[in-house]
Parts: sequence; C-alpha cells; structure tokens
Amino acid sequence: MRAEEVAAAAAAGDDAAQASYAFYAEIFGLLCRELAMRFMPFDGLYLAGSVARSSAERMDLFGPAFLSDALMRQIPEATPILMIRDDMAALHGCLAALR
Repeated sequence: MRAEEVAAAAAAGDDAAQASYAFYAEIFGLLCRELAMRFMPFDGLYLAGSVARSSAERMDLFGPAFLSDALMRQIPEATPILMIRDDMAALHGCLAALR
C-alpha cells in the first residue's frame, strides 16, 4: 500500500494501519536516538517534512524509543527534538547558499 492509503486507513480506525503507524513511530524514535548518540547535537535534532509531521502525532510512541537506552540515556535526554514545519525550508536554505 502507498503511504497515503495507510494514513487514510489509520484515520478510519483500521487496526493494521494503526499498528503500522505505531511501529514506524518506534523505529523513527530509535533512529533519532542513534543519530543523537552518534553526533551529539546538543543544540537540537531538527526534523522536517511530512515524515516528521506524521511522527509529531505519535510522540507518545517516539519518546520512549528515543530514550530507550538505559546506559546512554543522558545524551538523548540532553538533545532537544525540534520540528521545522515550513515545507520550503530546504529551498530557502539552498537559495541562501547560492547567494
């Protein structure tokens, strides 16, 4: 199924689609945790785009996965998670780089 179809099914209450969303949110949280531990972005981990916006609705699943490493938890705890909601942010950055 296409992502749009899964989103529509989840919004309609389909259990399998909601489970897919929950699985995705947990995997995304684990990925962000690994990025935080590898690069230590203490000024913040900036998420952008439709993928990030869909995860924002599931922070209750993302958060525990992001903080799931008990031995190294202090690094993700010190990393703010921020979201860029402007879809044109990348293009504004490219334009600034060209100038």
